[in-house]
Amino acid sequence: MHRTRRALGFTVIEALVVVSTALVILGLAIPTLSMARQSAVILKCESNIRQMGLLVSVYANQHDGFYPFAGYEPHMVSLPGDGEGGPVGGRIGVGSGMWSLLFPDHWSDVDRWDPSLRCPMQPGFDREARQRLRAEGASWPIDYSVNPYPAYWIGRAFWTHPQDMKTDADPQSLRIRPARNGDVKFPSRKVLSTEFWVFCTNEPDKEFKLYTHGDTASLKGSTLACDGSVRRMARSQGLPGIWGEYSFLDTPNGVWGIDLPD
Repeated sequence: MHRTRRALGFTVIEALVVVSTALVILGLAIPTLSMARQSAVILKCESNIRQMGLLVSVYANQHDGFYPFAGYEPHMVSLPGDGEGGPVGGRIGVGSGMWSLLFPDHWSDVDRWDPSLRCPMQPGFDREARQRLRAEGASWPIDYSVNPYPAYWIGRAFWTHPQDMKTDADPQSLRIRPARNGDVKFPSRKVLSTEFWVFCTNEPDKEFKLYTHGDTASLKGSTLACDGSVRRMARSQGLPGIWGEYSFLDTPNGVWGIDLPD
């Protein structure tokens, strides 16, 4: 009778061993699942910036080979729905995600940019927070959630004369010149767009907190070359810009120059 009861049950020690083993397996599985999820997000981001490149290619095909260009003089362009927008053109060009204002068909539901053309981890736009900051006199959004534009930026090279893109150039002396796809001498080494604010980092200890003073130059983000290829690179890995920073955005020699090392 004693042997029968023993065969049908577990001792406390055996139960503890089972629980401990399960916890060890769970502890090993959670980081793996987290890494897999993060890898999927990064792949989605790379796919989205590639889609952005295709959109720019279609634009160029429809505009005699020219990249997105907002004109020689700065002016305001409104977002669909409420009239709020931002400045484009002139030396401002289409920087800081403003290129998206040239594609009104990809804005919907007032201030909602096409999610397939931005990082999947970029926070949603908070209109009320933006209005509150403006009422307080803020000159620049502190949190990217109050900025509706995509964090995929196009560099100054695509609306500035290549001869003016020299080290320590005077920003006020830069001449405006729309760039054509035929102007790019090194398509595989010239960056069309880079994920300036890196949201989908695989370095959680350096995760960006969405503030403008956060340094994301050392974080690897999605980077799109003019030949359509995409890679994960930190801006600190690129060749220096004409003012010694903002690699990929202020390239020496403009569209004639090189952003990516060998």
